[in-house]
Amino acid sequence: MSRRPTEFMIGAALPATELVDDGFAVHLAAVRALGHNTAMLVLPWDQMEPAEGQFSRTVMEQHVGLFEKLRAADIAPVGVLWGGVAPQWFETRGGWAHPKAAASFAAYAAHVAEKLAPQCACWVPLAEPEYWLARTYHEGKRPGYRNALTQMARAHNDAAAALRAARPDAQVGLSVRVFSAEPADVDSPWDFGAAQRLESRLNHRMADRLRATGGQGAFDFALASWGGVVSAWFSPWQWRREWMLTMNEHRACISLQAAHRDMARFDEAMSALLSYQTPLLIVGEGGCEQPSALDEQLRAVAARRAEEGGERIVGFLLRGPVDKDGWEQNRSLLETMLAGVKSWPRDLDEGDKTGLTQSRQGAKTQ
Repeated sequence: MSRRPTEFMIGAALPATELVDDGFAVHLAAVRALGHNTAMLVLPWDQMEPAEGQFSRTVMEQHVGLFEKLRAADIAPVGVLWGGVAPQWFETRGGWAHPKAAASFAAYAAHVAEKLAPQCACWVPLAEPEYWLARTYHEGKRPGYRNALTQMARAHNDAAAALRAARPDAQVGLSVRVFSAEPADVDSPWDFGAAQRLESRLNHRMADRLRATGGQGAFDFALASWGGVVSAWFSPWQWRREWMLTMNEHRACISLQAAHRDMARFDEAMSALLSYQTPLLIVGEGGCEQPSALDEQLRAVAARRAEEGGERIVGFLLRGPVDKDGWEQNRSLLETMLAGVKSWPRDLDEGDKTGLTQSRQGAKTQ
C-alpha cells in the first residue's frame, strides 16, 4: 500500500450520523486527539444513485467535502463503495443475482472514481461480499447464489479497473469476514471435511474467484474482520445446498451471525489471510459489550505484526463507535505499533506497558 514503511494505519469508521453539520467536526477533533491517522467511509450508493443512471450532485459534493476535510486534517480515508445497502431500483430488479448487476455497479463505481479518486487512494469495492452471500442465501433460502457470486466478482474487478484508471496509484482491497470452522463431531472425518470446505468457502472463495477472473492484481490488500467460530457437519445434501453447513449441538441450523467470538482464534484468522501475499488491514469490532474485547483484538494484531516484522499487518480500524476509554487504555500499545518497531516480544502481556514503552523509545533512537 502507498504508505511510509513504518506508518501503521490506526482509525475507525465514520458514523453516518456524524457526517453532516457540526457532528463531523466534533468527531474529527475526537479521533485526532486519539491519534488516529485513518478513517473508513462507507459511501451511500442508494443516496448517490437514487434512480438508475441518475446521480445526486448534492450527495456527491457533500462527500467530496468530507474527503477534503479528512485530508486537510492529515487523516487518510479508506473508501468503501458498497457496505451492504443498494438502491431500491437495484434490489427490485433482482439485486446481485440479476445479470446486469455488475454493469450497474461498474457505472456507479466509475462515477465515484471520477469525483472522489483524487481525494482518496485506498478503496474497497464491496464490503464482505462472501459473508453477505452466505447470510442472504442461507437465511433467506433464496435461489441465485452462484449468479450473485459471479456478478459480485465481476463488479469488484470492474470497479478496480475504474478506480485505477482514474488514479493510477489507487490501492484496491478485498474485504472478507474471516471464520474458523470446527467439526460438529470431532471424531467424524466427514464433519472434519465439511469444516474445511466451509472455511475455504467463507475465507478464500471470493479471493480465488477474483484472481481467477482479474489476475494476481485483482486486489492490493485484504481488509479483514473476525467473524467467529462456527460448527460444520456433513450432509449428503450439502453438495446441492452447500450453504447449509452450520449446525449447533442440537443439529439445528444456525446463522453465521450467531458464531461465537472466540478471541483465541482471532490470531488464526489473520494467519489464514496471510496466504494472499498482500498487506492485511484488520477491522475490529467497536462498541463491544465486553470491555476487554478491544484490548484482546489490539494485542492480537500487535503480536502478529511483531511476528511478521511489521510489513504484513499494516493497520487496525474500528468498525463501530469509538470507545475512547479503550483507546486510552491501549495508548502505549498503539504508539508502539505506530512507531514501527520490528522486534517486539511475542507475548504482549496487558500489564507490560513499561516494556512496550521502552521498546518504542529504543526504536526512535536507532
